[in-house]
Amino acid sequence: MKTILIIGRPASGKTTRIIELLNNEEDKSILFSLENPEHFLRSHGLKQTIDVCDSENLAIDEMIKKTASYDYKTVAIDSADLLPGDFNFACLETSLTANNVAKMVITAHLQRDNKVSPGGAMAIRYLCPEIINIPNK
Repeated sequence: MKTILIIGRPASGKTTRIIELLNNEEDKSILFSLENPEHFLRSHGLKQTIDVCDSENLAIDEMIKKTASYDYKTVAIDSADLLPGDFNFACLETSLTANNVAKMVITAHLQRDNKVSPGGAMAIRYLCPEIINIPNK
């Protein structure tokens, strides 16, 4: 499974970038949004063909259950910073791979000192993703 981590300072365009990536996917995709409600994502151009699960309290078992129920090829998470501190990226990756998910895309914040946030650091440690750095505007 290919994994992409989009990092950047707050308001740098991470959500816009994840929307662009998802809109270019031809296969079934889902966006787990912990940061923005579905109507915001749709008003910013997210295609109607992409499923959205917007919840502030998203648990890993809910994500696994939802992705196992459908034939998603791309799973996106916006943002790793809002996941619980004990979130198990390795378990998620194993489950998504078993469900034939081809790509996972995650956003995370860069802090003022340009270090990756704790949520992003966890994703890097467990997933070894390709990193897309959004420059400051």
